[in-house]
Amino acid sequence: MINNQIGLSFDLDWQDNEVLQQTLRLLKSQQIQATFFATHKTRVKIKGHELAIHPYFNQRQSFQASINKLLKIFPQAEGLRSHNLHIDYEIFSYLERKKFRYDSNYLMYLQEKIRAFKINNFYELPIYYLDFYQILTEKKPKFQLASLNLGRPGLKIFVFHPIHIYLNTSNLNQYLQYKKDPKNASKYINQTKPGVQTLFLELLAYFKKNHQQDLRLKKIAYAESSR
Repeated sequence: MINNQIGLSFDLDWQDNEVLQQTLRLLKSQQIQATFFATHKTRVKIKGHELAIHPYFNQRQSFQASINKLLKIFPQAEGLRSHNLHIDYEIFSYLERKKFRYDSNYLMYLQEKIRAFKINNFYELPIYYLDFYQILTEKKPKFQLASLNLGRPGLKIFVFHPIHIYLNTSNLNQYLQYKKDPKNASKYINQTKPGVQTLFLELLAYFKKNHQQDLRLKKIAYAESSR
């Protein structure tokens, strides 16, 4: 049987308070719960949502150290998504020893019949939509609800970045300009054409209309484990 559940998640990527607060306000306005993959301790309280971890694996420290550093800040975390979706068998083994319930690193962009799959004692929750992948790979991105094909069967995990919601990013060049001047993010907000925020707002309205408001990834992982 195909699982048609939906999950909504965000990768924080060290975003500042103003950017994060906007995303939280939009979620609150539609009474939607989601999962935040956190890179750091923020001054903004992320209430009513799931907190998972979003480590950055690099050569300066071991992957174990990266994971443990974030677990000290977020000891309740049950899920992981790494930067650049990096995962390997050693990390899988370590996550299992650390009693994680799931990770979400496998990108299956807009594919149908996606399933969660079990890896020993935890679950991989594949990604259906990733905002930056759309920006990076589509020459003329269409930020329209219809382009998401929400009626097709299969698990749908959505990944957004608060900065792309804030900027209403519509193309890669806009984002690269912001990257050169991140302290003045408001200068680079797109107000003239559809972008990530446009799509995100349509998606939130769709979720609320269809009474899909608890979209935490750990809920999906728990449901899988009870099958």
